[in-house]
Amino acid sequence: MTARQQLLAMAATAALLAVPLLAVAQPAAGTAEGAPATDRAVMAPPPPNPGGSIHNQVVDSRTLREGRRASRLVGASVYNDSAETIGEVDDLLIPREGGPPVAIISVGGFLGIGAKLVAIPYDNLRMGGSRWTLPGVTRESLNAQPGFTYEATAGRG
Repeated sequence: MTARQQLLAMAATAALLAVPLLAVAQPAAGTAEGAPATDRAVMAPPPPNPGGSIHNQVVDSRTLREGRRASRLVGASVYNDSAETIGEVDDLLIPREGGPPVAIISVGGFLGIGAKLVAIPYDNLRMGGSRWTLPGVTRESLNAQPGFTYEATAGRG
């Protein structure tokens, strides 16, 4: 994995881990109100904080351990329903304005040469056993999707 891929994977992981911090949750069912915050699978409501600091918010590590790591997603092969390899995860992007993450899939090519990048909603990916799948998708249908580029000026006339 290149340094760029490692950096992007770490940034994507941090962003995915930050998403629960943006929501204010209620105590989990069966959780005693007097239990320490570390025993809760929820986050305490943030105190009034005009500076935007997250220092006083609590995250339950046990809940996060069961999550998906971006560092293990980037570079993973993606399969279709017929167990055929249809691409590889190139990146995971979190929109600046918020919203769900997007997986960038590399389709076709040989050893990364001539491959096309395609953006798909992360929620379309399914983890089945030890494989990432895109149900109902073929290499041809994925390749027919509009291409994605990291260049900010691409597509501007």
